[in-house]
Amino acid sequence: MRGMALVLRPLAANRLANGLPGLCVVGVAVGVFVEFGSTPLGLIIATACASGGLLLAVRGYRSGVLCDRGTATVRGLLRTRTIARSHIVEVTDFPAIRWRTEAGRPRWTPIIALMADNRELAYFRNHKLRSLSQLRRWARRRR
Repeated sequence: MRGMALVLRPLAANRLANGLPGLCVVGVAVGVFVEFGSTPLGLIIATACASGGLLLAVRGYRSGVLCDRGTATVRGLLRTRTIARSHIVEVTDFPAIRWRTEAGRPRWTPIIALMADNRELAYFRNHKLRSLSQLRRWARRRR
């Protein structure tokens, strides 16, 4: 795997489910448009809801972790953070990456896409747990 990126993300069904809340917001936008019609206020609210909903849907679907050379990029619903491997302290069971800045300040970045729950099907949960194990192994390798 030398030189290749490690892509850790949920299975397709989970990724689709992660995008559903955003599509619900798009549904609200349609409802606002139907209720207010093409009035300026209705158009502004509907456009804002639709834009935000589409953004959440895409980010929910694309959420995960990309490990490439010396950095881990965590894509969440609202933000993307890139962390140098040398700054990673540990990968927690939450799951989250505990890390330190250049100045030594502790930071914590949750990995929402790989959260496993005992109530979900074992197949999906086991995939997320395997992905976390891969992330831990990757984080332990120092260059």
